[in-house]
Amino acid sequence: MRIKRFWQNDQFLVGLFKLFRDAGFQLYFVGGCVRDCILQRFPSDLDLATDATPTKMKEMFNREKIGFKPIGIEFGSLMVGPNGVSITTFRKDTKAYGRKVEVCFATDLETDSSRRDFTINALYADYEGKVHDPRGGLKDLEKKRVRFIGNPVNRINQDYLRILRFFRFSALYGDSERGCDSEGLDAIRKFQAEKLELLSGYRIRSEIFRILSVRPLYWCLKEWENTPSWHWHFPEGQALKHEKLEQMEQAYQFEPNPITSLAVLNINTKNCKLDLTRVERLKLDILLQYSKDIECSLEELAYRFGKVTTEAIILIRAIVGNEGIPSDFRSRIDFAASQEFPVKAKDLGTRYEGKELGDKLKELQRVWISSGFEISKSALLKLV
Repeated sequence: MRIKRFWQNDQFLVGLFKLFRDAGFQLYFVGGCVRDCILQRFPSDLDLATDATPTKMKEMFNREKIGFKPIGIEFGSLMVGPNGVSITTFRKDTKAYGRKVEVCFATDLETDSSRRDFTINALYADYEGKVHDPRGGLKDLEKKRVRFIGNPVNRINQDYLRILRFFRFSALYGDSERGCDSEGLDAIRKFQAEKLELLSGYRIRSEIFRILSVRPLYWCLKEWENTPSWHWHFPEGQALKHEKLEQMEQAYQFEPNPITSLAVLNINTKNCKLDLTRVERLKLDILLQYSKDIECSLEELAYRFGKVTTEAIILIRAIVGNEGIPSDFRSRIDFAASQEFPVKAKDLGTRYEGKELGDKLKELQRVWISSGFEISKSALLKLV
């Protein structure tokens, strides 16, 4: 099989292949970019694999005055060129436990492919576009099967993050009718979830966010729900609620948002295993608080938190409370979010200070919002 040579008009990539070929080294595209081409999607991240060692690569790049960054050089990886192409030496894992891995360099594609996670990620393409498939990834891709390379239990014990990657790739490339690969799922069911404590919150966040951005997703979450790792990540989460979320997103044309998904799955900032940013934690707190505080009107929410957050809150309210969403919600939100409170602190003179001043402004603001933003500044000041 051959893929379309998307790189043929890219002078840098063409030159890169020539450089390696003239020096007597192999160079292949590998992984996602090859898989995307097979599926007739334009590849995003470009990863290449070679039998050249990092030392040899640095010598070539320095000689040709090609800029590079030694990102991951201990694992044989360099970032090269203006668009940050990753080139990694063929490798073999010598020791792997949880997330840490020790590697030695290899000289052939077959050995390199044996250390990858899934068969559909062990696809290589040479300069002519010929696909090399040492692990049966083409057949699995055609059957929409995400299958571990080798023994799934061993693969997971080498890198616990592969549990999350299994569900992400299953959601992206799997078959919702047939479900997740049974051998992979059995291995994940047997996995002791407390080992996940060894993973960094940052890596967990990255994978979970990518999973929660995939649609349709419910079918995959439903299978994940029956494993210990689900209850470690989502101790109070119900996949069924995410099905409702996906239905309402489709009905009202909402874009998927991982923070909204976390709120629907009952994740809060206390039980969250993800290393969220300060802004993400704040938004999650707001969604959880105001999805329960039904006394706070749609207009007040839109004025205080803006369009995106307000849409997420009313979406969660509808799912949790089994309520409908007002047909005019978008126009109401747009109108309220564009309003500007007419009274400033200086308008109250010297009658109030500190907390008392803040409380009075909030009181006037509530009156203004409840009037539909119609009460005038002068009318508000008469209430002081």
